[in-house]
Amino acid sequence: MLSIEERQRLFEEHLEWSKLVARRVASQLPPSFAPEDLEQEAALELWRQLDRYDPKLNDNVRGFAYLAVRGACLMSVRRKHYTEATNEPLGTSVPATYSDPADQYEKRLADQRNRRRELAQLREVARRLAGFPTQMQFSAYVVRRVHLESTAIPQLAELTGVPAEKLQRALAAGLRLLKKGQ
Repeated sequence: MLSIEERQRLFEEHLEWSKLVARRVASQLPPSFAPEDLEQEAALELWRQLDRYDPKLNDNVRGFAYLAVRGACLMSVRRKHYTEATNEPLGTSVPATYSDPADQYEKRLADQRNRRRELAQLREVARRLAGFPTQMQFSAYVVRRVHLESTAIPQLAELTGVPAEKLQRALAAGLRLLKKGQ
């Protein structure tokens, strides 16, 4: 937790940076969006983020606050667009759909890690399928198409001209052989 003086110092150091982020967002918008409004939103969000900032955990204020500052600017644009489109004053009628961009970033990172893990598992299965005996190559082909390439049995039957029942048996045999090799 930062002291008030430290927080104020960091805010003053990074205020121009937050305005730059706001101007970048404003440069991609129609002229009806005043850059000054976005700069104010960016400064307010920077102040809020400094309340959460811990220098022991994060060595870079800009990296820590960037997504939230940019997200606050975009949220301001959405709010303004909503009020112009509905001709309603800004208030409780605006849906509370804002979510913390840092949380979204963490979720994307976790999804990437899960995809990498799944890909590594699929590579291992593919490596093991390549080692099937010659008489089991058809079973390996069916397992690869169904489990690694997500092809449905009826679709595979249509592609290969092999009856679906025979594909089901080959799939079961291939899966038994894979389990046996574990």
